[in-house]
Amino acid sequence: MGKVDRLVQGITDQSASEGIHGVVLHGPRGTGKTAMIDAIETGALKNETLHIIRTNGNTALTSVDMFLARIAEQMSPLEEKTTSTKTHKSVKGKGIVAEGEIGRESQTSSTQKPHQTGMGIESGFESVLLHNQNKPVLLLIDEAHGADPSVLGMMMNSVQSLAGQYPIGFVLAGTPDTLDVLRDPACKATWFRDRAQEKRFAQLPNDLSVDVCRNAIVETLDAAGVRIQDNTDLEAMLARCKGSPYFLQVLGEAALHAASQCDDIADFSVGGEIDHHFEMRVQERYQTTWADLEGRNLSGCARQLGRLWHRQAQVDEEIDFMLVEQAIRSGIRNAPYSERQQLSFEEAQTHFKHLGLLWSMTGYDEGPWSLGLPSFFDYVESKFHEPRKVAHQDVLAKLEADMDALFQRIGWGAPPQTDDF
Repeated sequence: MGKVDRLVQGITDQSASEGIHGVVLHGPRGTGKTAMIDAIETGALKNETLHIIRTNGNTALTSVDMFLARIAEQMSPLEEKTTSTKTHKSVKGKGIVAEGEIGRESQTSSTQKPHQTGMGIESGFESVLLHNQNKPVLLLIDEAHGADPSVLGMMMNSVQSLAGQYPIGFVLAGTPDTLDVLRDPACKATWFRDRAQEKRFAQLPNDLSVDVCRNAIVETLDAAGVRIQDNTDLEAMLARCKGSPYFLQVLGEAALHAASQCDDIADFSVGGEIDHHFEMRVQERYQTTWADLEGRNLSGCARQLGRLWHRQAQVDEEIDFMLVEQAIRSGIRNAPYSERQQLSFEEAQTHFKHLGLLWSMTGYDEGPWSLGLPSFFDYVESKFHEPRKVAHQDVLAKLEADMDALFQRIGWGAPPQTDDF
């Protein structure tokens, strides 16, 4: 949490901020973004050092009205009228009167010019700061990938404008396509995108080591007074997590629940309650993601990305944008269901990012690219080889030929065998 710690310190002590007024946490689903925001909020509320505004990008940041209404909620404890000397916007007990009445979108989002609505957001922030007697304000925004780019840009630019006079900052958290939203031309938060990006973008890993996974489980169970029945069984279960923080969370939840029902003993053996719960949750996640990709005719793309991931692991080479593009385009060109409408390459790539299955940890197209939840691609491979998937068999031959040719062109040799699937 180093970057986030520096952010919080910078908000409370502007001399230490190094110009950092916001941090973006981005990574695949299940990597702990929401958990980190929870921890920040809990800590801030406990010692009362910050005023927290927490909201969701796919609700509060979908329009200026929605965001102003969320800011207005922060004024509800104050009944008397206050006026900002800078923006001259009136503030009353349960609402901010800025650029039209709250809740009437026609007066805010659709009839006002962007700079006017942007000033409305800025005045709303300033009113909250004045209301809290300049107490540091920290915005915590989860699901940032669902934000309207223009509203997100206004929010970020308002923070930047006010940060020279008031202690204010934000933490955005979202899936890898959050960076696409930030780089949308409508966002216009150039100060954030173009300056010291290495300090502002904080990627969360999706490939934890076995040691990290083991410590997380063992220390948690030990703190809860739970004894592990057999460490060998635990090691086998940790291997099945495939380094995914999400599956590690599932395993921990299952272990604590099972131990509470069995004399505080965690039994990780095959066929037991922990094993059953873990496998059920894993399959649920796989099935939901597979159904989503099939519905969009993108399962062929997922299959090609999986082949790319397996081969990359064998040759120990990074995956760059060229390889990602060829894999996705091959899946679009050889779609399992040709009668369905196909997404463009850009739409397909964005969807894989949104699912957390594909991301560039640097935030740039040149990569290196990583495949989130890599064990899911094993599931995809097994689906294509199921005898009942007759419709996929002809497609499978074309997909394999495409990948064979790709590996030969880049000098990776023969593709990996798939007999194990």
